[in-house]
Amino acid sequence: MTIAQALIPTGLPCCHPPYAGDADAYVTYSLLGQTGMLYAEGGEAETAVSYVVNIYTAAPYVALLRQVKAALEAAGYIVTIDTEYYEDAIKKRHIVMTAEIQGDVYG
Repeated sequence: MTIAQALIPTGLPCCHPPYAGDADAYVTYSLLGQTGMLYAEGGEAETAVSYVVNIYTAAPYVALLRQVKAALEAAGYIVTIDTEYYEDAIKKRHIVMTAEIQGDVYG
């Protein structure tokens, strides 16, 4: 399951940046990197993929954070919450998370 598919249950607009809509809350994701996890017969047999996942909202964010984290974990991702800050230019809270999974493809 791709990260885009994993985020569908949140009901939030989700995309690769930049977000061009006008929703009060939305999620973006970007590839951080891929790492070989298992090698067999001289080649990479399993790959781990890491993404940065960003939640933007003007509303209180705790429920959205739990919702996004739960959707990713249900899809098999390991989620780490990295930071939260206020984006003055867009007047929204910005919550940064890292999501990692083994065996996924980018997208």
